[in-house]
Amino acid sequence: MRAFKSFRYSFRRAPTNSAQLVRGKNCHLATYRGVHDSLKGGHSHMLEQGYDFYLADTDAGKTIHYGLRYQVYCLREKFENPADYPNGLETDEYDDSSVHFIVRSHATGEWLGAMRLIVGPVQELPVSRISSLDPAHFAAANWKEVAEASRLCVLASKISRSDSSSSSTDSVRPHSGGSPCESGFQISWLALGLIRAARQYCLKHGIVHGFFLISDSLARMVRRLGIDIEPVGSPCRHRGWRRPYIHNVKTGCRAMAVRYPDLYDAFCRPPAYIPFSEVEKTRQTGRYIPYADDLRRTRYPSESETDLGAVARAAFGGR
Repeated sequence: MRAFKSFRYSFRRAPTNSAQLVRGKNCHLATYRGVHDSLKGGHSHMLEQGYDFYLADTDAGKTIHYGLRYQVYCLREKFENPADYPNGLETDEYDDSSVHFIVRSHATGEWLGAMRLIVGPVQELPVSRISSLDPAHFAAANWKEVAEASRLCVLASKISRSDSSSSSTDSVRPHSGGSPCESGFQISWLALGLIRAARQYCLKHGIVHGFFLISDSLARMVRRLGIDIEPVGSPCRHRGWRRPYIHNVKTGCRAMAVRYPDLYDAFCRPPAYIPFSEVEKTRQTGRYIPYADDLRRTRYPSESETDLGAVARAAFGGR
């Protein structure tokens, strides 16, 4: 079991009782400072304990992914109308050309977050439809294989429950004094793990360039962590002000190697995820895979508004 420790990820956790995403540049700055201090304090090794990341390459895995999106984008943030998704699964026209990622707490088995990569020609990506890209900024790029990071979401309230059950001695326990900025500190680490998984997928499949449509304040925080992203268009109004950025998957983390060499080693070390199909194979054939016993005890959320794990539970024989 210990030999497969690299499939697990843990991020230093700060106190939180917030169920909201972090907003405002002050929270972004506090979030960055918390992550920065933890890196300087030698906590980069915790990238490899605590959270489990999966490539949702089966119907079961995608059901979890879509259910998480429904909870965040429909029920919490109200970006989408819940009535449009009576099955409790938020999907759109880009999912057929996407790869999907999900993350759960290793301690509690609860699903905490998701992200997708939309793969295709740049003119068919949402960033081209929503914003005005300036081709002069990326004329030398190869557009046969590009991707856009999309639908990144984290259930902060569940991170708090996960923390309270964590056995990690490096964890900071939740308390009633948590703030949105502290919640954002945790979300940033969780998002970094999802970005790590997406990056390694891109490298494996020959995808060199990736797009982000994010706020300038979030872009500054990402850069400070050593991930190089460059603006390729003007700000646009989309759920707040956003700007399109481009990232070179192969060379875009060199600054991280200089600023945070321990984090860089962990960030680049494979594997960053396990295919969810391996979970189903374990259930169906009994073949051993990394931490299979932990996978069998995975628990699924029981929110009354949606049966998030209905299909996924079937992969575990109803457990």
